[in-house]
Amino acid sequence: MLKPSKLLRSSWPKVRPEKKNGSLGYLVDARGNGWTGKTRFFFQKKDEALRKAKELANDYRELGEKGAKFKHENFSLLLSLNFQLQQTREKFNLTNLTFEQVFAGFHSFRENQLKEMQDSNNVPRVSEAAKQWFQDKTAQFGGKGGKTLALESQRELKQIVKILTKESGFGWQSLNQVTMDRIEHYLKSAKRPDGKPTTMRTRKNRLVKFKQFFNWCMHPKRKWLKTNPCNGIEAYVESHEVEILSNNEVERLLLAAFNDKTGRHRVLPWLVFGLFAGLRPKEAERFSWSEIDWSLVLEDGALQVRIDTKKSKTRTHYAELHPAGIEWLKLCTQRSGQIGLSTRAFRRIRKKVGLYDSWKVDCVRHTYASNWLETYKSRGVNTLAELMGNSPEVIRRYYQRALPAGVANQYWKMKPSIQSHDSTQSIAA
Repeated sequence: MLKPSKLLRSSWPKVRPEKKNGSLGYLVDARGNGWTGKTRFFFQKKDEALRKAKELANDYRELGEKGAKFKHENFSLLLSLNFQLQQTREKFNLTNLTFEQVFAGFHSFRENQLKEMQDSNNVPRVSEAAKQWFQDKTAQFGGKGGKTLALESQRELKQIVKILTKESGFGWQSLNQVTMDRIEHYLKSAKRPDGKPTTMRTRKNRLVKFKQFFNWCMHPKRKWLKTNPCNGIEAYVESHEVEILSNNEVERLLLAAFNDKTGRHRVLPWLVFGLFAGLRPKEAERFSWSEIDWSLVLEDGALQVRIDTKKSKTRTHYAELHPAGIEWLKLCTQRSGQIGLSTRAFRRIRKKVGLYDSWKVDCVRHTYASNWLETYKSRGVNTLAELMGNSPEVIRRYYQRALPAGVANQYWKMKPSIQSHDSTQSIAA
């Protein structure tokens, strides 16, 4: 205990000289007197120490122990918080913002943050999610609107799953790690089996399927994602004239198929159902001779052909095989099993007629649609959409090409000028 002569202030709080770190200073000693706050304050100058002691004593007397303690220990913090609160009010135009709202907002933010951290540990990899997506969508009633997906749609979905899991480059990543940049990079760098870049239409189709997949991942039942990483990505397809075959090309193709030993049985029927009934390539391939019901011949001589969901990309529908197509079918002597398609024979036939390099996959179906619309305008595009198992919007956008009426009328008169050895027999026999 210091002698009274050493004290600069003897009443509470006391002030005395003291060395700290080798230098002389002045200590305000606030121990005792019921004080529970900070008890030691060190100053380099005597007047600063005396001023602090006097201020502390006055505040203790006027505000009480708790009030004085708050002022000397927490008041500076309160001033700082008030300053930050005012800045926040001005920045976000929230004039009535309170400390309670600030802390409530922080609590909510932190709770969501912790929940996201917990949820992120339950997010599967893209490959795992894609397999679940396929199982969910291909299950009975798993398609859009509670419908069961057609087999062709299931095959397309299986191809997308393969791309997501193996070809995309992000199949091993967690869903929440996939970014828009990664998806864009894949779409721009994707290649066809022959090594050439994919077309813009292929990129757009894949982007649509990717969006559907990530939307499925965002569903409330899963909540694996909050946003779709495909949002903001666009794949533009330049509009162009629909590619169709000329009447001369159609006739040369049919004759070349008839004159090819394999093509007569494995190409010609496929062409006939595409050119004169508008079947999709895969629908024609999977169609069987035994499925032809000759009792469904219409008044105009056309034959109704039922395409069920096992073959159709969309839904069960009835196509109409034009009488000209029936005449070409009479040249096919092998009428059992599936219609099928020999790709090797088809390539050989296209080369023979000069249609190998310029061949477009859907030109057969487009040729049918364009000629049908010009000839049967009175029946309307809605009727054609029903016949082709499609929507009127798709028909207008992708299937129609303007043709002179005379050219279209001639198309349906394109009957074979040759006969097989049994063409005089009934094809239904």
